[in-house]
Amino acid sequence: MNEATAGAALKYHIKRALERSHSISEFSKNLELSAQKSHFSNNTLKIIEELNNGVKQASEEIKEKATKYEKALQELQKIDESKLTKEQQQVLKVFKGELDKGEIKKIDLNDLYILEQATTHAGAKKILVKHYGEESTGAITNEELINMSEVIKNGSVLLESFERLKNGFRYAYEYEHDGVKLRLVVDDLNNGNKIFDFYSDRNFTYFRDASLHSGNHPYEPNPTTKPLTDQEDLLKTSENLNETTKEATKLSPLEQANAEKHELTLKTMQKMHKTKHKMKL
Repeated sequence: MNEATAGAALKYHIKRALERSHSISEFSKNLELSAQKSHFSNNTLKIIEELNNGVKQASEEIKEKATKYEKALQELQKIDESKLTKEQQQVLKVFKGELDKGEIKKIDLNDLYILEQATTHAGAKKILVKHYGEESTGAITNEELINMSEVIKNGSVLLESFERLKNGFRYAYEYEHDGVKLRLVVDDLNNGNKIFDFYSDRNFTYFRDASLHSGNHPYEPNPTTKPLTDQEDLLKTSENLNETTKEATKLSPLEQANAEKHELTLKTMQKMHKTKHKMKL
């Protein structure tokens, strides 16, 4: 089998495996079975192996994030709402997913109107993931979470944090409480939405130099290899890879298939994410 045939065959078998699969394990199994029947070269088999490994790794990262999110929600259930102020109760309800879009619009939390459903809920999940477990870098506690607005009221705006975004601008507040530095990064979007990223300096050696402008904050161990754990991240990365793939037209079919393996990993994860969502409905 020559390179041109191998490249075309590989794309065909990946597409077929996606169509037949409803889970990550099914996709990997179907692709492996197709590879065994097709007598691919060692180079093509290596591409298939790397693709399967990438899909499995991304799947494990998603499961880990989901587990931390669920445990964070369990921690929030332990909070006695009767002892909270009205503002604290509203913040808690936002993170527990108990406020819908209409209700949030009616609430004034000292400029902390956050998380319109389906638009910025991903921000709430990110905060809750690092909220669970103080051993985690950048983690925050229950008390810090429900007092999130205190960072705005009592903190200082970091002048170096101001950045113009394509769809708005970014700035950050910093506040020290009980020896812990808290930082709230705000993406103020042109459509009126605000996305918040809230974290501390716990177990983070270079908190002062954390990248405010790239959006990569302390709870992400390596900004250059950010885990593909969020559907929004998957879509954005896939779009970038589509542009890269277009520039690789001079490669041979097999080389191009190899260059596209990361994009295929993303598309696989997107399909599995959508399938899982439909099954829940």
